Amino acid sequence: MLPNIAVISLSCLICLAAGFSACKPAATATAVAETETANAVLVAKRKAPAADTKERVDVDLTRLSSTMVYGEVFNMLIDPESYEGKSVRMKGLFYVYEYDGSRTGERTYACVIQDATACCAQGLAFTLSGKHSYPQDYPELYSTITVRGRFHQYEKDGLTYTELVDGVLEE
Repeated sequence: MLPNIAVISLSCLICLAAGFSACKPAATATAVAETETANAVLVAKRKAPAADTKERVDVDLTRLSSTMVYGEVFNMLIDPESYEGKSVRMKGLFYVYEYDGSRTGERTYACVIQDATACCAQGLAFTLSGKHSYPQDYPELYSTITVRGRFHQYEKDGLTYTELVDGVLEE
């Protein structure tokens, strides 16, 4: 009886080795490839020394697929303590949110990223370093931008908000 079990086990191993990877659904294969690419980017970043400490980026979302970026931004919003003070670079669409019909002049500027199917969006508010005037010193509304800044959370009116501070628009 023991030899039959060994033959069955060996047959299963051969089948698994020969054909299992060909049976993966396309979505799973894509997710695996994206994860492997993201891991390779993170490993390369850890090995490469930063040329200039001012340019160092802890979380570079520009190097990830739209699915991975969407997931990472979601993580930033649900676990902001893990990202506090980290340098973040992201690419997305430029949005402006005006409050009270802009009577107060209060605006929030944001970089918004859509997921792979373009049905959902996540974004981060940002504040540019220095003095800037809207619309003169900002990109065209809904244009593609790359922004780099330091992740920060704060409380206002009893609510917690997140944003990138000391922001720089990159070309």
